[in-house]
Amino acid sequence: MARGRATLAELIDLQARLRGDAELTVAQVRDRDRRIGRKIDPQAGAEAQLLEWLEHVTDEGAAGAGRRVAAAHRLGRFVLGLLGLVLGAGAAGGVFHYDGAHPVNVLYVLGIFIGINWALLGVWVAAMLPTAWRRYVPGLGGILESLETLSPGRWVAAVARWLPQSYRETLLSFHGSVRGQEARYGRVSKWAAAEASQVFAVAFYAAVVATCLGLVTFKDMAFGWSTTLDVSPRQVERLATALAQPWVWGWPEAAPGAELIERTQYFRWHDGRAAVGNPTQPDDPRRWGGWWPFVLMSLVVYGLVPRMVTWAIARARFIAAVRYAFVHAPGAYAVLERLSGPLVRTAGEGVEHPPPRRGGAIPVERASARELSGRTVFINWAGAAGEEQGARKRLDHLGANGEAPMLEAGGARSPQEDVRTIEAASRVPASRIIVLVRAWEP
Repeated sequence: MARGRATLAELIDLQARLRGDAELTVAQVRDRDRRIGRKIDPQAGAEAQLLEWLEHVTDEGAAGAGRRVAAAHRLGRFVLGLLGLVLGAGAAGGVFHYDGAHPVNVLYVLGIFIGINWALLGVWVAAMLPTAWRRYVPGLGGILESLETLSPGRWVAAVARWLPQSYRETLLSFHGSVRGQEARYGRVSKWAAAEASQVFAVAFYAAVVATCLGLVTFKDMAFGWSTTLDVSPRQVERLATALAQPWVWGWPEAAPGAELIERTQYFRWHDGRAAVGNPTQPDDPRRWGGWWPFVLMSLVVYGLVPRMVTWAIARARFIAAVRYAFVHAPGAYAVLERLSGPLVRTAGEGVEHPPPRRGGAIPVERASARELSGRTVFINWAGAAGEEQGARKRLDHLGANGEAPMLEAGGARSPQEDVRTIEAASRVPASRIIVLVRAWEP
């Protein structure tokens, strides 16, 4: 039994197989799928049935196409992850730069790595909302479309240019199918880009946290706070206390106290010394390192963890989008019907014998003009031939007499109405009565 969850590779394989089926006759596809259907548990869900069907019908070439597209997407995410690590380490090295003369401004760190991060998270959440919701905010759609082009998730296409030709062609073919079936595959493309962007963000903040921890461990770092705005130590204390609530119960030292905040405020540096907020206190250099637990936990809780959450959401939505597209792929429903439906043949196998001279049933498509001419009564059983006008055009094309009576019977009609049809047919001086029925009805 195949797995119960479709992957991107299997979605591509399904597309390839369904396109290949277009080259086969209806009878070939029907007979093949009915034989496969006998081997599949009819109680399994649609996704599981399609997965097992795919195992039976996918050849090596089609399977390779799915693997190539999936490998290309994995490679794109891997490259984005490496890029996030490099840029994160570089950004942290610049923000935490300390040459022994100027302390690292805690407020600057929070603004760069926390404030900007949450602003970008707001944009990401807005971009992930259903497209129909954007109309309720004037101008939001245009703004988000402009910003989406800058998302790291869109950089995967650029990575594809460096792939081998077979990978590149398969990936471009898949994206062409996505554009042609936006309703079914649009969510796959959307959440694939969303997941890739969060892989970049997680790697970026992991590098920031690691760089901060490494600098604190192996260097004598000095932290303080300063701003041109009229902000008092008491206001900074309230801000720090609010930010530290998620971890203060387990690590009290990671919440800066009023004394630390007051003693580490500086205004400007002159001749290598800081003008501190309370110059009456003795200048103990060790106090300038007391901010590091708060800074580290802020980066973890408000930088890395939110990005891990959004990555998990994007990953789950991407998997759900792939599974939805797999089950609703064009032609998938027809496959499910063939797997579970009865095997019906409308023509005998082997040598065909002529129709019996009296009674019996013959397909209308094989009836000759002579057999359909003369004084004939047609009975349209359960609307098998469609409406009367369409049925007459079909029979006229085969050479039937356009004046022949066309009576209705069967289907939703009552037995009394069928009796009246029989009586009406018996009153016509006809040489034959032809009952038009669907091929699979007795």
